[in-house]
Amino acid sequence: MSPGIGGEAALAQLEGARALLDKGDFAQAERIYRAVLDRIPGETEATNFLSMQLLARGQKSDALKLLEQAIQLKPGDSVLRRSRGLVHLQANQLDEALIEFRDALKLAPDHYIARLLLGDTLARMGNSHGALVNYFGALVAAQLKGQWRDLQTTPPWQRQLVAHATAYVVAGRRELFSRCLEPLRATYGRDTLTRVEAALSMYLLDVAPSYQDDRQRPSFLYIPELPTHPYFDPQKFDWVAELELKTADIRAELSAVLASGEKLDPFHDIATDRIPDYLGGTSPTRAWDTYFFYRHGILLESHGTQSPLTLAALDALPLTRIRDHAPESLFSVLRPGTEIKPHRGVTNARLVVHLPLVIPEDCALSVGGEMHVWKEGQVVIFDDTFEHAAWNRSEHVRSVLIADVWNPYLDKVEQQAIGSLIAAIGDFNQDCGINKM
Repeated sequence: MSPGIGGEAALAQLEGARALLDKGDFAQAERIYRAVLDRIPGETEATNFLSMQLLARGQKSDALKLLEQAIQLKPGDSVLRRSRGLVHLQANQLDEALIEFRDALKLAPDHYIARLLLGDTLARMGNSHGALVNYFGALVAAQLKGQWRDLQTTPPWQRQLVAHATAYVVAGRRELFSRCLEPLRATYGRDTLTRVEAALSMYLLDVAPSYQDDRQRPSFLYIPELPTHPYFDPQKFDWVAELELKTADIRAELSAVLASGEKLDPFHDIATDRIPDYLGGTSPTRAWDTYFFYRHGILLESHGTQSPLTLAALDALPLTRIRDHAPESLFSVLRPGTEIKPHRGVTNARLVVHLPLVIPEDCALSVGGEMHVWKEGQVVIFDDTFEHAAWNRSEHVRSVLIADVWNPYLDKVEQQAIGSLIAAIGDFNQDCGINKM
């Protein structure tokens, strides 16, 4: 509310009403809120409080009338629409409540209370998946804003519903993600998925992660009981020698790409204002550029057509293939004077492969605190769930081919199970409007 005629006085009254609410004096606060509405009809905070008081007294029609008068004056107010939805919900008018909560979210997509109530409405209507999606989305959005993390950050009137939503989400996600593994359990037996089941339990926070190496911290999914190393011996992978033999052909295709003048993309679409979070170095034009062959598991056909030998070499590898997620395979071009700051990968289910193509002096990689200096044509394989960083302190471009392959200690059934699980988690998060795992 902007101060206007009577506005400054109303602002003072609102502050006074809030102070009374903090003291538990609801009766006096109500009188002040009514005075505010006399000064400014339709004022959101006063209307919302008074309508909820009427609703608590069982005066649903009066609460609805008050809200409708305010909405006529302020049709784009998401809080008023949410409150009208709550009146409908209390009256078990579920279709009307559904409309109001959805409209509130159209007006304010981050309105987590409206989303929580939408989840409750869908649960009452028997739409269990819709309820699960909206409960989870509401909890994530609220907690990102510091709300609903504990009793102190949850207003008393919201606590019962937040607790219900939390329990619903815990049970619902466990059932949903476990269900995607059921066909493999039925075919191969539960014992074949022991490590994957344990990974799911850790992801859902049913049990605390237990890492074999304290340096290892996947940002998403940890598969326990896999042999753990920052670097893996390339000589133990039967496809490495063949890949190294193709270095000259792949380098020639990289040179053609760079010479073509085609614009490369920044790695992970880093926004300009966030570049300092990911990249350091001495150059004011520092950059980490990419030319993807597979991006989020999808083949960029035009790139493959332009670099057919590189694509064929990639497809000969045991690439991590997970719908909408993997592989991620690319030319990685690190510009002069650029350092990639320490970061971690998403899961130890995969390993990262580098085929160095153009390596100037003073370029290196560090994984788990152990440094490796690239040598052109010599593959390096590492587990990127260890903190890792890279740098190009030279005056020339550094280029490598990057691919992600399955961790060799996973068998085919485990690979299939992990693929199904990650796809299911990704689908659910997308339904919730959440980009990260």
